[in-house]
Amino acid sequence: METSINVSKNLPYIIILCGAGAFFMILAFLFLSVVLVVPHKFSLLFALGGGCFLGAIALARGPDNFIKSMGEGEKLKLSIVYGASILGTLAGSLAFKSNIISLAFAIAQVIFSLKIFEKWNR
Repeated sequence: METSINVSKNLPYIIILCGAGAFFMILAFLFLSVVLVVPHKFSLLFALGGGCFLGAIALARGPDNFIKSMGEGEKLKLSIVYGASILGTLAGSLAFKSNIISLAFAIAQVIFSLKIFEKWNR
């Protein structure tokens, strides 16, 4: 019941975040062909897209419920590593401007986002 209240109340924001996430992901995959030359562009766009999708999920479930569900059992480890990979990607792209750091964290982000998707859909 509470989830439907959150969705109806936050629907415009959820749609905006999903649209922004899709936009960033499409742009990231357009840079996939040149990822070895400019990995920080792919990494930054992929991190922004993942963050937008996480924000949309948090609004749909309610931020408190979302944070509680991320901290349960096996999900806690994956959530921490995924969060660290997003922060590492952003730091590598924006602060350090390092292609190697950006690419390493982007690969970790892709791997752990797939593991999280697999874990949460069981």
